[in-house]
Amino acid sequence: MIDINRKVKRIIIGTLGDSLTDGHPGYSCYYETGENYQSNYQYWLTERIKEAFDRESGQETVEIICVNKGICGEITEQIARRLYNEIIYNIHNSYKQRPDFIIIIGGTNDLGWGIEPDQIVKNIADMHSICKNEGIMSIGATIPPTCFENDKRYNTQKTRTNQKLRRLFISLGIPFADLYTGMRTDLNNSNLKSEYDFGDGLHFSVAGYKKMGYLIYEECIQRAH
Repeated sequence: MIDINRKVKRIIIGTLGDSLTDGHPGYSCYYETGENYQSNYQYWLTERIKEAFDRESGQETVEIICVNKGICGEITEQIARRLYNEIIYNIHNSYKQRPDFIIIIGGTNDLGWGIEPDQIVKNIADMHSICKNEGIMSIGATIPPTCFENDKRYNTQKTRTNQKLRRLFISLGIPFADLYTGMRTDLNNSNLKSEYDFGDGLHFSVAGYKKMGYLIYEECIQRAH
């Protein structure tokens, strides 16, 4: 459990995934390119956690470090290969402590390549298992909507994958953000809300990344508290 009231000087968050973790296209944390640093969910998540510390604990000097290891275009199999070296080992080596928690989000590119839901869920489950074995709390998420959900086959596969992910997270007690439900137009339309769309139907605007960060805070961090 994350206790946001504990007196700490530093909280380290590892974030792993694809372009939606990286912050593409407004800003790439992985390659340190782009001009709009608010174009990543980590910026908004950090702001919400800081606000909670200030409001609830009276802590004035909390330091929150987000280690962003999102890479554009990666599928979950590729993301999983980087978990230990780029997040767990890297944070321990750089900061002499393990991450307080690791957020793992992926699957959008897998669906684009036609990878089956069972394989996507297995890859994601394996990453959470590694975190558990390392004694690190992990956070998951459903695969967010795009503007292409009217493609029946694509949406059917995404719906199946997200159903399996929800069952996985619930059965293992893993906190997760339901990005698919929280970022779509409404209950009757599965497409990404227009204000969250960067313009290509797939990546997020600053408003989209803000919503993503807020959902992770409200559905995972705040509930854990």
